Parts: sequence; structure tokens; C-alpha cells
Amino acid sequence: MAKSTGAVCGLWLMFVLAAVVLAAGPGPETVQPIYDGPELDYQPSIIRVQPGGQLMVVFERIELPSFFGDLYVTLSGDGGETWSTPAAIVATPLNERHPSLLQLAAGSFVLFYLVDETGSGAYRLHRATSSDGVTWIDQGALTLGWDTPGEINPNAILEADGTLTMTYHRLSGPSYIARSTDDGATWDMLKTQVSDGNAALPRLTKRESDGLYLVTYQVNPGGNNLDLYAKVSTDPYDWSGPQIPVSTAINTHDSQPIVLQDGTFLVAYAMTPVSYFDIFYRTSCDGVTWSDEVQVTHDASHYDTQPHPLPHETPGRAILTWSHQDGGTPYQDHDVWIDTSLDILPPTSAILEPQEGQFISDTTYLVSGVATDTVSGVAGVAISVDGGPWQAAEGQASWTYLWEAYDEGAHNLRSRATDVAGHVEEPGLGVTVTVDSTPPELVASSPVSGAIGVSLTAPVMLRFSEPVLHDTLGYSMAPDPGGWHVLWNVGWTESYLSHDGLLPGQTYTFTVSQARDRARNPVAPAQWTFTTMSVEKHHHVYLPLLIKGE
Repeated sequence: MAKSTGAVCGLWLMFVLAAVVLAAGPGPETVQPIYDGPELDYQPSIIRVQPGGQLMVVFERIELPSFFGDLYVTLSGDGGETWSTPAAIVATPLNERHPSLLQLAAGSFVLFYLVDETGSGAYRLHRATSSDGVTWIDQGALTLGWDTPGEINPNAILEADGTLTMTYHRLSGPSYIARSTDDGATWDMLKTQVSDGNAALPRLTKRESDGLYLVTYQVNPGGNNLDLYAKVSTDPYDWSGPQIPVSTAINTHDSQPIVLQDGTFLVAYAMTPVSYFDIFYRTSCDGVTWSDEVQVTHDASHYDTQPHPLPHETPGRAILTWSHQDGGTPYQDHDVWIDTSLDILPPTSAILEPQEGQFISDTTYLVSGVATDTVSGVAGVAISVDGGPWQAAEGQASWTYLWEAYDEGAHNLRSRATDVAGHVEEPGLGVTVTVDSTPPELVASSPVSGAIGVSLTAPVMLRFSEPVLHDTLGYSMAPDPGGWHVLWNVGWTESYLSHDGLLPGQTYTFTVSQARDRARNPVAPAQWTFTTMSVEKHHHVYLPLLIKGE
């Protein structure tokens, strides 16, 4: 699995969901079965009907012990909260399974599915049409150029120009693509091969913005421990590029890719992290480099399989349907479940204090910041210092972290938020600050202590051991000549204090009462005296380069 190291098309998606009692979305009815019955309901295919935005799901209902299937439809007019009673739409004594549902236009629907035409494994792909999504007419088998039966598991998409593109595979053979320009009535018979060797359940999506197709499929390297691969192409008739591993560490299958609103590819799939299948997904900007896998369900005793995602109308969310084992025995009682508001956006966070480039001197510092998640809310924030382990901060949307026991020098602080749904933010660069607990010193001055014969126009020069903040300099001289003006050198380490002129033969006392470095460490106060010349002589005073004024 290739791991992405940055944001993926604007999104970095890390998702964790608790058991089959799930934590995403704004309300308790977000995740639920579409129909909670004793039947074996499987393999949902979901669309959003236009106009109107109703949700339509076609799924297969499998009869036992034959494992023959019929196709059912259910609709929701309230965003998936309630559903119509499932109605049979393709139900004959034959085995009819694996639906792929599309809407071609308003009042025009098409459904592709496999049929065992003889009851003994003579599989062909069929097409049915409907004007309302409820009453369907089987238009018969598709002609794809094969002399013998064996085409199964169709997955079709409608492209922006009206072309239908469909993936399928031949039993014990590779995956293929075919295309239609007449709503699926006829197809090219080029038998365009997508995968090498035996590759099952090819599923397809296309990003219209750049014409990039993505196909995902599963292969069996041995022992029925399936691996998930992907291929990309901008030419639906050329799949000569390499296959890309998406998930090969454990038994992975039943993939379904989609394109999110920002152009990110998301592929959902089933995997067995322990002994039961759970739902996962990964994301990619290009179909080649993939994010870490994201676990959606955590169900240690029931199968969750056949995920079919759908982009939500609200960016940052998605709709996900899948088949959940409801009874104690796999493949006896499954229900189609739906998450109507899956949170797919990670949270964001920012450090407000300290700020980038800041100098600090305290032995402890209260780091503070904010975090935002507009879908499920912020669960918590963690802080990492200099790339070290993540430590929990206090708070959620507003948070603090007590930073202690740090050394002098530069340090980098990064924040990382987690939302209620479990997304973990991909942390940014953070802020780099400098710890300085050593006070500055006054290392030189002019006139020097005890000097005599000082020029009446001589400025006072102060040199510090490190840069100081000009607005913290406090000074005085007695008697006070007045007219003080301060210039600083480029590095803020030397100041030159001019005045209105000194009196001849006078002893002056100069006091530095305060000055602070960039970490606001105070300089020790200093005081000294000097005496001016008794008779003013003509002289010049030369000053070094001065660029700062006060």
C-alpha cells in the first residue's frame, strides 16, 4: 500500500466508527437498517434521484438454501431517515443478483445485473429499464462479444456526455470494460481487458474534471485471502498501466470507488481485521498514492460487507450503504444498513500562543489554540514537541497544553485534532519558538565608568550581550541634559543616546534601569559616573552605522 504524505485533493480522511452503534453524523437516526427483516438482503446499489433528491436503493435478496437472488427496490424521500417497504422488481425462479443502478435522465432509470439463465451457471448480464424506479422491464441479455456465457458482476457509470461505461468480469478470468452510447441497449464488443489474470468484482468511477478513470478489483493470490488493486487510465480502451496495490495486508474484497466533491477518489471495501468482515476505505488524489486505511465499522461478531458509498449533497459528508449481518450466523439474516451522514472531513487546529518566531523565557508555558470540525465536532487535541510523542491537551474547540521541562534553544510545536467521528488531522508545520531564560548583560558602555575629559557632545553608547527590545530600554542621567534621542544598530545590541549637550567640568551619573531581551528576560540595572572636560574643544564624534531610531 502506497501511503500519502499530504492532503489528498483538499481532504485527508481518517475515520473510526464504534461497533455497529456508530458515532458519525448529527443525530441518532444517522445510522440504521433500511429494512430490518429476517431475509438475507445483500449488495445494495444506491443513487440520488434527480430532480427532487430522493434516495433509491436496489439490493439483492437471497433465498436459502439455493442462494438464488431476486432484486428489490426501496426509496426514501427524507434523506434516508425512512424508507418504503422493499418491493420486488426482478423476481423470477432464476438467480438474479449484483445490481448496478443508474438514472439516465428524469423519469429514466436503468439497471444492470447478472442472471443465471439456465440455473446451472450460464451467467449473462441483463438490463432492465424503468420510468419510475418501481416498475421494471427486463430488456434481456447484453451482447458483449462472448460466444459462451460467463459474464458476471456488472458495475456501470454514466459519463457527462451520456456514454455508459461498464466493468464486469468473466468467471475465473480477468476484468473487462465495455461502453454504450444508447443507454445500454447495445455495447461495443471489443472485450477491453482491464486486469491481468483472475480478477473479480471490478468497480469503476470517473473524475470528469480531468477524465481520469479508476477501476478497483480483487485478486486471489492463493488461499482465498483476497487482495485489492487499482488501475487508472484516461483512455477507457487502454489499461496497460501497472496495477496498484490498495490493500494487500489482509483479506480484502467488495470494493466500490466514487469521486467526492473536491475530486478525491474514495474506495470503500470489506476486510477481515480479525475474523469478521468490517468496512474500511482509503482515499487518493490520483488513484496511485493512497491514504492510510480508515475503519468504518468495528463489529467483532458480525459481518459487514458490500459497501456502496454515495457523495452527500453537503461537502464533508457521504452516504454509505452496506450489508450487515443481523443474526448469529453469517449469510442467514443480513440487512442493508445506511449511514446517511458519514463524516468524511478531518478537523483542523491551530496554535495561537506562542506565535511563530516568538521568544519565551518561562520554565513552563501554557500553549493555547483552537480546533474546528463543522460536521461531527472536535473530540480532542494533542500536541507534539520537536517531533516527539503526541500528548493530550485540555479542551476541544478551545484548548490548552502545559508545556514543561524544555531546554533553551529552538523548539517546534505542532497540534493535531481528532473529531467526534474519529478523523485525525494531518498535522501541519506548527510553530517554531525559541526558549531563552538567560538574561541579557550590559557588556560595554561609553563613556566608561570614571572617565574624565568627556566631550560635551559625546553620546552614551550601550552594548548588550544579545538583542534587546528597544521599547523596554529605561535610562536616566543626572543632571539631565534633555533632548534625548536613541539610535540602534542593525542587530539591536547597541544603542546610541544623543542629547542637547553636557556642561563643562560636570560629573554625571548615568543609570540603566531596565532592558529586556526578546524573551523579556531583564538586564541587571547598572549605574556609573563620568566627568566632562572643563573647556570645550573642537572635535568630531564618529558613530557606527545606525539604522533604528526612537
